[in-house]
Amino acid sequence: MRTVLAVAALLVTAGCAGVAPTDGVQAPAPADGYPPGVTESGLQNASELVSTHVELVETTGYAFDVETTTNFRDVVDGEPYVSNESLAYRGRTAGNVSRVEVHRWFGATPTYDEQATTFDAWWNESSGRYLSRAENGQGTVTFRVTDNDGGFGAEPDREAWTRHGLGALSAGDYEVTNRYVADGRTLVVLEADRALDGNYDTYRARLVVDLDGRIHEFEVESTFSDGNKSWAQTASYELTHVGVESIPEPAWREAALALPDASLVVTSHTQYVELWHERGETLPAGSTVEIAHDGETQTVTLDRPVAEGDRLYVTDPADGELGVSFAEPGDDTPRLRGEYHIHVFSPEGYAVNSLFPDEVNVSA
Repeated sequence: MRTVLAVAALLVTAGCAGVAPTDGVQAPAPADGYPPGVTESGLQNASELVSTHVELVETTGYAFDVETTTNFRDVVDGEPYVSNESLAYRGRTAGNVSRVEVHRWFGATPTYDEQATTFDAWWNESSGRYLSRAENGQGTVTFRVTDNDGGFGAEPDREAWTRHGLGALSAGDYEVTNRYVADGRTLVVLEADRALDGNYDTYRARLVVDLDGRIHEFEVESTFSDGNKSWAQTASYELTHVGVESIPEPAWREAALALPDASLVVTSHTQYVELWHERGETLPAGSTVEIAHDGETQTVTLDRPVAEGDRLYVTDPADGELGVSFAEPGDDTPRLRGEYHIHVFSPEGYAVNSLFPDEVNVSA
């Protein structure tokens, strides 16, 4: 599972506190010059502007907010398919330490149920330690301790711009529409009402940059289509603070470090579901296996540790009491039928195998 920060498509809200034109006084005319990558003709080099922005804010420490929405429509097997995704992303960086909080909501019809997920990540680049916490809409919590983003997609601002924001910014045909002073800085406003290529049906964007090259706001909205498929996307970026000096470790740090780092592989068979501890640390006794089937959820507490190489077997006897055993079931074990959703939790109640349950479907 990976959450993607799609800063690519959109203009929705107007302005942010402290930089809107109504908050400042008109600045001197262009004798002050223009930000890197910008001339009197508009935005000429988006890559130069973004790289300057990232270098400046990382030197001083900073905080930023991003919000995105993506609405997708298609026709699948003659039936309409609609999906909607929204993302709220708050990041802070001070020196080599970064903290990112992400809330993602996804819903689609008719294929998937709605999903809401909250991510919180903290890392220190000098040590290579990356800690992350994730919680789904049902309250299931899992942690990861890795040397990279762990697949959660919570990335620092420079990667967000490099992967996504630069492409969205480069797509527009921007012209300078205003300049004003706010909080002692001269800010230049650029706007675009069309894209530079024909891939977009509509494209509107607004960019606010100071003369040094810090991007204070970026808002863009766009639509594009391809046959039955159509997309409507919005995104907004706001530089909320310059001069962040320190970022404390998260309160859940100790819980993250204490969770066993184990990889569990779930495989379905005719008569049982197999959970193989493929690699990693031993799960202590007191860990639990939660199995949801036919609208009911049962939990089995393990009375012994689960070490690397061990296998657990989930069976569904005729009496309906799901069983979990270290011994492979015999040939007389009843067949499984339908869907089984399986979670493994640490004794403290945190998910070990996945934020979302592993799902297997066994038919007669």
